[in-house]
Amino acid sequence: MSDRAYRLVKERILNGSLPSDTMFSEGEIAQELDTSRTPVREALLRLQAEGWIQLYPKRGAMVVPVGRNEKLSVLEARELLENHAITRATRSPLAAKLLTTDLRAILLVQQQALADRNGAAYARSDQRFHHRVVEAGGNPFLSGFYATLAERHRRMTSASVWGRTAMANQVIAEHEKLIEAIARCDAQAYADLLHPHLLASHHP
Repeated sequence: MSDRAYRLVKERILNGSLPSDTMFSEGEIAQELDTSRTPVREALLRLQAEGWIQLYPKRGAMVVPVGRNEKLSVLEARELLENHAITRATRSPLAAKLLTTDLRAILLVQQQALADRNGAAYARSDQRFHHRVVEAGGNPFLSGFYATLAERHRRMTSASVWGRTAMANQVIAEHEKLIEAIARCDAQAYADLLHPHLLASHHP
């Protein structure tokens, strides 16, 4: 039950239904899960240790906002990993072709999520798009490290893009341009597009 409470609260933080600075109580979660407060308290302590929430005795829990330094650090790490992967992947026309095929399939899912007004699916497909790029670099250690950024990526996308239709459409349009650069095996064009894409799509 503690794991259920942990997954429930964390997913809501990641998909934006519990935005930054939102206060909630362990009693609310316990009631929703039809359980006692003890497993919920254990889950919230775990989330606090991971930096997602801050507990306030007798008041509840508050969702910790993404700090500017954290955001910039995540974006810098993503940019470095993606550019390295694309440099390697575009050395092989076959690898580039396979990657563009996969990315176009992911983009279709993202477009459908936008049409369905499904913010969680939109953010997941956005994260999957960029993770697939890193996987194309062929370095499992770097791909594994990128996976550790996935949750931060999802949360930042949910907070900055979802609910802003023009921005959500812009992200998709920029993904199409990134795919086109890969199809041309143009790593420099990809890098030139990626930097402003990351900054704009995660602007508060």
